Amino acid sequence: MKKILVTQRIADNPTYVERRDALAHDWAALFAAYDILPILVPNAGRDPHAYLSLGASGLLLTGGDNMGAPGEPTMRDATEFCLLEGAMAQKLPVFGVCRGLQVINRHFGGRVKTGLPEPHVGDHDVILDTGVAQRVNSFHVQGVMASGLAPALVAFAQTRGGVIEALRHRSLPITAVQWHPERPSPSAALDKTLIERWLTQCA
Repeated sequence: MKKILVTQRIADNPTYVERRDALAHDWAALFAAYDILPILVPNAGRDPHAYLSLGASGLLLTGGDNMGAPGEPTMRDATEFCLLEGAMAQKLPVFGVCRGLQVINRHFGGRVKTGLPEPHVGDHDVILDTGVAQRVNSFHVQGVMASGLAPALVAFAQTRGGVIEALRHRSLPITAVQWHPERPSPSAALDKTLIERWLTQCA
């Protein structure tokens, strides 16, 4: 069983004032399927670096929540940037999902765009770097355009409109997808390959 650091979305209670960290139940099923023991990292913690000392073998940046404006990080932005820095320092393999892709791109100097040139709510096609079309299940209003991709990263899937849907670092064990492998998806076979490759990298 691999111990993996896992980030969470921020969920505000709709009936009274209480901020919560949350993780969809879909993730629990994925963790069970791949024999992952998640170490859930809170967004309100004082020192996210402390979680990097718990013996985790990888970092998973999950989806949910829009990013703050450049130079104005949200609480979650700050937590995830800190974890990403620490993971890189410890050479921990990183897998980003949806927002996680955007966090990785901005961390390396790329841009995140609000207001995409095409809708990304539900199943749609992306073009893999092999030239093959793949159906995926994206749900996002922010994204990374090809023109805003960080130089340290390379895309391996994007839409015909130029929205990056999957990327990897040129030299570090960092991979991310804009869609949701934790949910039922037409990309299930590709997701399995990507997740197993990442877990193989996790010592």
